[in-house]
Amino acid sequence: MNLDELRRRKKELGYTNDDLAEISGVPLGTVQRIMSGETKNPRRDTWEALERALSVRYFDDGKPAPSGMIKEEAFEHSVKKEKKQGEYTVDDYYALPDDMKAELIDGVIYDMSPSPTTFHQYMISEIVARISSCIAAKEEDCMVMVDIDVQLDKDEKTMIRPDIAVVCDIQKIREQCVYGAPEIVIEVLSPSTRKRDMTLKLKKYLEAGVKVYWMVDVKKKQIVTYQFDEEDFIPRIYSFDEIIPLKADKGECEIDLKKTSEVLNTVYGI
Repeated sequence: MNLDELRRRKKELGYTNDDLAEISGVPLGTVQRIMSGETKNPRRDTWEALERALSVRYFDDGKPAPSGMIKEEAFEHSVKKEKKQGEYTVDDYYALPDDMKAELIDGVIYDMSPSPTTFHQYMISEIVARISSCIAAKEEDCMVMVDIDVQLDKDEKTMIRPDIAVVCDIQKIREQCVYGAPEIVIEVLSPSTRKRDMTLKLKKYLEAGVKVYWMVDVKKKQIVTYQFDEEDFIPRIYSFDEIIPLKADKGECEIDLKKTSEVLNTVYGI
């Protein structure tokens, strides 16, 4: 792609420079200078990262694939070629290359690249620390797990990788994955996964029996929470400046992210 093509793709996808920086892993200032034309000769690896972030995948009929869905040719070297999206299984998922991070949802394989940004990872580590501290204080048997395979429906068609999973039924923990629904699932939203986290995975977590689902929006400094084990399970929105209740069968924690909010502001200007 040349610069005009990058700009056109960015506009077609509705991305801001902030979005493009988060998806590509390229610093925001660098993105701004390149897209404005100020930087005439960007580094090759930087340019390629922007191209990957703005690339679009197509099905054989020429229609654009839904966000994150991998075209068959991208992995046909490692899974059965006669299969199409919607037909893949856990065996195909495990046949993917080790350096390819993906999810399998109802037989469809979704790409999970590029790598998360530093503030995405920082947010995960902060939430894990708060939950782990609460569990330890209450002497509960729950385990907090990060970026772990979850065979959510206990079938061969779905293997999800939530950012954070809290498992209190230790019988669900297998060597390769969590087998069944965790009690608590937390996803930190990013432009490349936001739609899937807020729609498809929301529905999957509800139907599978997850009790609590959080969607963390770092840039807005807010968390949308669902308490699926309540009758109404109406979503509630909390800011990082509030004490956020987190409850499941084995008790309730209070998550305080005020200091995290201050760090995000100091380091990232968020």
